[in-house]
Amino acid sequence: MIFKKGKTMKIIAVLAIFLAACSIDFDRNYNQIDNDMIRPISYWFRNRNFWSLEGRTSPETAPGDTVVLDIFFTGKPITLDDIESFSVSWNVLTDAYGNLAPRGEERLQLIGEPHLFNRMNGQILRILFQVPRDILHNADVIPNDLSELSNNYKIGNITEFFPFSTKNDGLAFLENLASDWRLQMAIPFTEGARINGLAQILSAQYQIYVDIKNTPRTIMRNTARWHGRLRNIEGIYLNNNPEFLGWRYYNWSNSWRGDTISLSLSRPEANFVEFGVSRLDFLLTLEQAFARQPITNIEEYWALVFFDGANTRDNLNIQIWDIWYYDYGSYQSVRLTMNVTNNAKVGDTGWIWLLVYDQRLGVANYPQGRDIIGFPIKFVE
Repeated sequence: MIFKKGKTMKIIAVLAIFLAACSIDFDRNYNQIDNDMIRPISYWFRNRNFWSLEGRTSPETAPGDTVVLDIFFTGKPITLDDIESFSVSWNVLTDAYGNLAPRGEERLQLIGEPHLFNRMNGQILRILFQVPRDILHNADVIPNDLSELSNNYKIGNITEFFPFSTKNDGLAFLENLASDWRLQMAIPFTEGARINGLAQILSAQYQIYVDIKNTPRTIMRNTARWHGRLRNIEGIYLNNNPEFLGWRYYNWSNSWRGDTISLSLSRPEANFVEFGVSRLDFLLTLEQAFARQPITNIEEYWALVFFDGANTRDNLNIQIWDIWYYDYGSYQSVRLTMNVTNNAKVGDTGWIWLLVYDQRLGVANYPQGRDIIGFPIKFVE
């Protein structure tokens, strides 16, 4: 579900949209959680090397960076003994239509041991690894002749903007900039915007795989690009992970809090929950980066909802009526209105998880930021 900046917008939340949007990342794409099945429903990457200017975590990963990957599981609990392997494809081909073709697969070398801990009525599996320093040099998706990228992305002749035309020279230029923050600080905005565009087209995706016994393979995807190491350049914008700031529901006197949320069986219009979410990030699309006068844009937030009705006496179904998006200046918020169907009874309990993630069309290999929040529910009259 897309949330656009500006005027408050009401967006009709069709359940099928929620289900389809999840199919990119996991083989299991049902929004109802069953306790007899292992269900990975989200993941998020965090760069261990730096924090963003706003103090938020970021999925930005450059060659050589150390990365923390968290995978959130619900349903049937797992143990570390259930995990058969961690592997990776560092060389992933992509096209303009979003198709991906991984080339080769190898065992993922972890930093330290994986950790598993309980959160939000689920589990988080945490691993650390390092992005190879030569990942972009070995990426087949980046051609040796940069004029091919100029044609693919329709950005004109790249030699009009930079004094080189080969992949290795372009990467050497970015690597040199990444090692000198003083040089970065001296670059004006228009030139920095073009460097932003160059770092976009000289980027590549990679995929992490986790194999768990008797469970479909879990696939996580991220991008290697130089933006994080070029963050002192005016015109370079980082993508941060969204962060939930708290929630409140129909009893507004409760204000922001994190306890159990009551859902009314007789007053469905009262069943809304509002979540505070950190602000949208600024960015430059490729077209904007190479424009005569670059103009910044913002990303979009999407949302997925999962629920667990296993603690109810009968089969539970929670439908999302609609979603509202608000801009309060210092933060955003998402309001969900929920309809409880089937045979839920007063006193029944359950859990709901809300996943928010960002994306933006027009940006090459935009690294996706994510956050998830879970909360217990109970049903009242």
